[in-house]
Amino acid sequence: MPHFFQKIIAWFLIGLLFFEATFRIPFLLPSAEALEAQNHEDIVSLLVEEELFRKIPEEIDTYARRIQAKLPRTRTVILTYARDTHPFVVASANERLYFSGIPNHGSKTQKLVGTILIGHVPLPVVHKDGRDFLSIYPYVDFSEPHFFWSWETSRYEYIGNKPKNPRPEIWHSVIDPNTGNTETDVQKIRDFFTRVY
Repeated sequence: MPHFFQKIIAWFLIGLLFFEATFRIPFLLPSAEALEAQNHEDIVSLLVEEELFRKIPEEIDTYARRIQAKLPRTRTVILTYARDTHPFVVASANERLYFSGIPNHGSKTQKLVGTILIGHVPLPVVHKDGRDFLSIYPYVDFSEPHFFWSWETSRYEYIGNKPKNPRPEIWHSVIDPNTGNTETDVQKIRDFFTRVY
């Protein structure tokens, strides 16, 4: 009787191996997930005020490296912008990272999952319900955007057929004391990094 069960098990395993080889289905699902994870990187962009970055580049670089160390399979990208940079430029850079990853990054797939604004980074003006206001939405909402850039009005216009409670595709954070004095902002951001570490 045990010999009979051994034959059944052997035929079952041979059939399973044949099926797996024919249809290219990974034999062990955890191995497939591990392989997929090894071939993918998340991206977190740090959008940094250019003048601020010139004053504390080491602290911001250390912060970026700590994010990489804390979040598995994540690469950080530091992008600096002058205070008068057009928000469309900033939004386009994040959108490119979301859809295409970092240029010349190799064979891994990449996707922007978060963005952190550090310092006085310009925010877009959006128009909705007859009002203009500042919003981070164009920096974090890409797949089915709730606002589109209009060259005629020079602002982001609301697309009216979207859900009432929109959710962006990526998370965001802002580190900006915005005291009106760059030196004071620098000190406050240094203090913040010290507390975080």
